Amino acid sequence: MTPSETVLILDADTILGRALCDELRSAGYRVIAHTRAEPDLPFASDVIHQIAPLASDRIADWNQAWGPLSHVMIGQREHREMGYRLEDQAEELMVALQEQLSHFLLELQSSAQVLMRNDGGQIWVITQDDSMQHYLSMPAMPIVTRARHAAVKSFAKEVLRLGVRINCATVQLLAEQAEPDAWREARDGLKAFAMKFKPIKAAAVACTLRGWLAQKDLPLAGMVVPLGVGFSENNI
Repeated sequence: MTPSETVLILDADTILGRALCDELRSAGYRVIAHTRAEPDLPFASDVIHQIAPLASDRIADWNQAWGPLSHVMIGQREHREMGYRLEDQAEELMVALQEQLSHFLLELQSSAQVLMRNDGGQIWVITQDDSMQHYLSMPAMPIVTRARHAAVKSFAKEVLRLGVRINCATVQLLAEQAEPDAWREARDGLKAFAMKFKPIKAAAVACTLRGWLAQKDLPLAGMVVPLGVGFSENNI
């Protein structure tokens, strides 16, 4: 890794997105942090912050202005931030889902096209493991997660031969996303499954992803990689 390498983080205004900004900055990467609106808290002064409701329209411009891009991280917003309400009528909910997933597919395609022109790189799509939503108050939209997984598996095989590796990191609930009392209460009575309720920290996840970015011959493509403790999903 050289300090001139540039990483674009889409939907960076999340706990994990900001941890990624900090980790990648400390490793010497130039970081472009994208948000869809003005965030409540500013990013660090050496982070290039860009606002765009639809990032796919701007990725090529950012690549030209601050690139060439080496890698792209595509975050996942909470469904409340995406305009979803569980009490919505089915038709309204499906329209909202279709719009947001269409945006995701355009951003995935635009990211891959730029990296192909830049002689390759990695794309990591972030999704949230939803298995703990039954025990802790947490936002989850499984249909969005499964659609992202399917897109990663399908699209990855088309671009691998052009030097672009696309994978998905599905992340368990972060320690920072729930209060300690909530973790303890949810853990009671779960027996063997209680192991899964050992909180993982955003900084640790960010460090792991940074390590994968630094590996030029990463032996992963089209994979859904679980990050967490305990029982995990596999790729079958």
